[in-house]
Amino acid sequence: MRTSRQTALSLYLVIVLIFGLTISASASVYASDYFTHGEVSASAAGNGKLRIKLDVLATETMQEVGATQIIVYEKQASGSYQSVFTFKRADYPNLIAKNRASIVTYVTYQGTPRKTYYVTANCYAKDARGSDATWAGSRAVKV
Repeated sequence: MRTSRQTALSLYLVIVLIFGLTISASASVYASDYFTHGEVSASAAGNGKLRIKLDVLATETMQEVGATQIIVYEKQASGSYQSVFTFKRADYPNLIAKNRASIVTYVTYQGTPRKTYYVTANCYAKDARGSDATWAGSRAVKV
C-alpha cells in the first residue's frame, strides 16, 4: 500500500513539473509584436576606423524600421568604457527604412588606432498600431 502511494505521488509530481515547465517555456519564446531580429556589430576597417553594421528584421512591413541611435563607446585607461559618439536618426537618415520589413545598413566611426570600441543600437519599429524599441550591443573591437 505504501509503495503504491509513493508511486502515485511521484507520478503526480512528475506530471506537475512537466506541465509547469511547458507553460514557462512557451512564455519565453514570444519576444515582440514588432521584432524578429535586431543586431548591431562592429569591425575594424583599418586606420582606426570602426565599421558598424545594423541589421533589424521586423515581424511584418513597418512604417519605419531601423535604429533611433547608435552609440559608440571607447575603452578608457581605467578599463571602463565611455560614450564618445552618437549616430542619431535625424543626422543619419540611413538608420531608418520606411515601408519595409527589414534594414541592413552601415555607418563608420573614425576612432583612434589601437583603441578598443563597442557599440549599442536602439532598434526601432513603428506601424499604424504603435511602436517598439529594444537595445542591442556589439562585442568589443580593437581598431
